[in-house]
Amino acid sequence: MGNAQKTAIIMITFAAEINAVVLNFEFFIARRISYKSHRSFSKAIIRIALLAVALSIAIMIISDAIVIGFQNEIKDKISAFGAHIQVGNLKSNFLIENEPIPLDPKFVNSVKNIKNVTHIQPFATKSGILKTENSIDGVVLKGINKNFNWSFFHRESFDGKEITFNDTTSSDDIIVSHALAERLNLKLGDKVIMYFIKDNIRARNFNIKGIYKTGIEEIDKYFILCDIKQIQELNNWQPNQVGGYEIFINNFKKP
Repeated sequence: MGNAQKTAIIMITFAAEINAVVLNFEFFIARRISYKSHRSFSKAIIRIALLAVALSIAIMIISDAIVIGFQNEIKDKISAFGAHIQVGNLKSNFLIENEPIPLDPKFVNSVKNIKNVTHIQPFATKSGILKTENSIDGVVLKGINKNFNWSFFHRESFDGKEITFNDTTSSDDIIVSHALAERLNLKLGDKVIMYFIKDNIRARNFNIKGIYKTGIEEIDKYFILCDIKQIQELNNWQPNQVGGYEIFINNFKKP
């Protein structure tokens, strides 16, 4: 056996002895402050330490539960207002002003028959300026029709009545948010004027039929519900053209 090998064996043996001494020392300290010790002071320290660890873990679990619950609540509200899936024209490129797509009953029925789909409804959006006697504000009109699912609004907070749809003419009813109503001093039954600016300025008179509140600032701050025929007329679309489809599903995690 060479000198290098002997040296290596000696070093390994020495390290093992040092490790054993350290372990024995740690064991000695732990045993001295364990419950088997007759000193009540050591027992009190251990109980306090265990209680502190238990409280820390409980606080972390509660904090995670609150954050996850808050995230789920926001996700559910956004999905309920804007649907889980939106189908639209690729040219729209996520802009407020939609490019039209055909309102196809066959497509609607085929989507309804897909497993996990609970509802499908057409929509269209258009930006405008809402004017009152004392102020003006930029808003986004969201056009809907008689197939619109109102359950989310009634579940959250809704005052007034739903939009009354007509098969031949467009309804002048609109649903504004509680935040917008407070900001512009509006109430149920008020008449308002909305201006739309593109190639030229066009104006529409609307009647506030309902007031909703989702609790999500970015929705409540801007969005107004109206008859989709209003947007079709403003955009010079055909009656069978819409901005897109909103599709609701039972469980977003399932295929």
